[in-house]
Amino acid sequence: MVARIKDLHSSEARLAERGFRGLNYSRYMNPEFDALLDRYLASVPRAERMEALRAVVHHMTDQLNVMTLYYRAFVTMVSNRVVNASADPTSNAHEWEVR
Repeated sequence: MVARIKDLHSSEARLAERGFRGLNYSRYMNPEFDALLDRYLASVPRAERMEALRAVVHHMTDQLNVMTLYYRAFVTMVSNRVVNASADPTSNAHEWEVR
């Protein structure tokens, strides 16, 4: 998500006057949100960038301007008791067993 966060900016909204081009498919436009995105994208030091990202995520969860239908989960750690686990949990979750 963070890699595509810049696509949520109002300048990317798919509007008729722009020929319906852009990556902001929801067409959510809010100057306050744009300022938060600009602050995040312009921040270089990690602490400032994370603080700016917190503000972006707070706005997103408060205003629900992005509400996905599903989330794709990836296995990052698996207990050594789980047998047959692979890197992609959707490929063989039915084969997992616990010792």
